[in-house]
Amino acid sequence: MNILLADLQIMIRSGESKNLLDKKHFSYTLDQINKSAESGSLYKKRDKIKIRKVAPKVIVVPGVYLVDMPNFIKPLRSQVEIIEPKYEELEISAEEMIDEITNEE
Repeated sequence: MNILLADLQIMIRSGESKNLLDKKHFSYTLDQINKSAESGSLYKKRDKIKIRKVAPKVIVVPGVYLVDMPNFIKPLRSQVEIIEPKYEELEISAEEMIDEITNEE
């Protein structure tokens, strides 16, 4: 049975569960909900509505799931091997380079 909470302007469908204090989906204040529970539509339909103090547990059905892991960094893999050769002729200290330049002139 669908239930209309007129003062809160919301329809709760049969078997559905709604968190009225959830700021992401609703903009109700605690005062609005308390007034509705004392003398409004929550009070009038209290025999049809169950109020939870604890959120329901989410049941995960066994199976294979894909999980997005944005913090997981994969190492880059390549088929190309990079070879950095060392040339002894290019390994010259600054002093040797200065001596070579001054001797040429």
